[in-house]
Amino acid sequence: MKQTYLCLFAYDQEVGTYAVFTPDIPSCATSGDDLEDARVMVRECMDLCLQGALEDTGLIPEPQMFTRDEALKWFRELAAYPLEGETEEDRAFDEDDLHIEMIEVEVPAAQAAAR
Repeated sequence: MKQTYLCLFAYDQEVGTYAVFTPDIPSCATSGDDLEDARVMVRECMDLCLQGALEDTGLIPEPQMFTRDEALKWFRELAAYPLEGETEEDRAFDEDDLHIEMIEVEVPAAQAAAR
């Protein structure tokens, strides 16, 4: 069984890579050298995180976020959270550097059977 999750790809102009966040799988964050590499990396990360969630709790997180507006709101809140030593300028981002898409992954077999 497959499940689709919203993924947010944030391009870092200084480093030239994409950071990837999956809001409905909080432990899932990764990066890639380019957009295609980031897609590969996030699928791998999602598989590992979903398998880990299944082993820990017997459940996987259900997708809750489906729209660009929801993702932007979530990312704005994330970017606003101050980290030690970080300045306001460090947390600034350009929405044009964000790419949002739905990524489909295989749900671990034990979870699919429980549905």
